[in-house]
Amino acid sequence: LGVAFDYAEPKQISEFELILRDMASSGDYDVIISVGFDQVDPLNKVAPEFPDTHFVVTSTALTQEPNLSSIANDNAQQGFLMGVVAAVVSESGIVGGIGSTEISSIIDSLIGYEAGAKYINPDIQVMTTYTGNHDDAAGAKEIAFSMIDQGADVLMANANAASLGVMEAGQERDIKLIGSIGDMSQVAPDHVVTSGRTVMSTAFKAFVDAYLQPGFKADAYIMGLNENVVFLNEYNKFEDRLTDEQKATIQSVVDGLKDGSINPRDYAEFSI
Repeated sequence: LGVAFDYAEPKQISEFELILRDMASSGDYDVIISVGFDQVDPLNKVAPEFPDTHFVVTSTALTQEPNLSSIANDNAQQGFLMGVVAAVVSESGIVGGIGSTEISSIIDSLIGYEAGAKYINPDIQVMTTYTGNHDDAAGAKEIAFSMIDQGADVLMANANAASLGVMEAGQERDIKLIGSIGDMSQVAPDHVVTSGRTVMSTAFKAFVDAYLQPGFKADAYIMGLNENVVFLNEYNKFEDRLTDEQKATIQSVVDGLKDGSINPRDYAEFSI
């Protein structure tokens, strides 16, 4: 895009407002992107003071004209796709999803997961829960074991570092797994069918590209499959294990989400 950039790493929430104000008052930046909904309150204070600078916040749908936009991954799409895969590959008709903390992005992902699974199989049983933090791999593993003991033969993990516990449980009990955000097949290649990927750097590029176009306006930009921000990872070792019919079913949902004929928001309520 031919743009220059800089970055700052606040060590605590109390630093957000000061860093935003320092960056904006320098006059060096056309766009300032704040990562995380914890920066909403500081942005609401700072943005009105600098109308010639455009501010952006992630993981929320906040917008305020003329100079405050938001970027969010389409977690509804991501979760829906993972649920579709889970239902397609499940043999027991029972699947599970494990999140870390109950923040909007993870909640929406798990809601979408259940909606996607039931889109494929209305009678499927979907268990979802949260570990309560991002790092408790041991706790996530115990939750995974509990779900497996209740009959789940597919588990999805959207729990940051705690996801590793789910991956371990899946390998030990020999069930299918679905990763989230990153490519979890690198952790459990023989058990991860695919991962519901989200790539925030692609969202940033798409936003800056939109900002550079004539007529740009502040808005809430929710980015998914059509922006290549959300996508399913390759099947890797499951490429030859999935049937052509299973792949076709999954692809038909991908195509429907892209062309708008399938909308997760028709099947569940989401925060964004």
